[in-house]
Amino acid sequence: MHFSAEHAGYFFSLSILLLVIGRFAGTFLMRYIKPYILLSIFAFANILMCLIVAEAAGWVSFVALLMINFFFSIMYPTIFSLGLKDLGSHTQQASSFIVMGFLGGAVFPPLMGLIANTHIASAYYLPTICYLIICIFGLRYPRLNRHLKSLKQQSLTIST
Repeated sequence: MHFSAEHAGYFFSLSILLLVIGRFAGTFLMRYIKPYILLSIFAFANILMCLIVAEAAGWVSFVALLMINFFFSIMYPTIFSLGLKDLGSHTQQASSFIVMGFLGGAVFPPLMGLIANTHIASAYYLPTICYLIICIFGLRYPRLNRHLKSLKQQSLTIST
């Protein structure tokens, strides 16, 4: 797109503003849409945004690139809260595992960089893997939560 450093900085600021707007919009929408469903919707939207960016379709891809931050905005806090819900005494250990998930943030950028060395837009196929896993987590959350509750019931029955 050949922006000057100054113009690129403005667009970066816009992407951060979209992240903030997305966080507020997501928080508002969670009043009406269950968090795990909204998480799946936003993750699916980011899959679409990454695919559009990867197609290198000029301004359309550029707008999709900016929108990734909007849809990303609710992911970590929603995953964190859903991942810790109803864990009882295991909450502290589980929160440690979720925080260790940041390791992906240390692995994926260098991989994206290697891909970007040959074709920048193609590097955006890689995050679709992460967003797909997040989307599946959101879609399967009710089943995972039921399974967790049944395990807790079994352990309570065994201990009494």
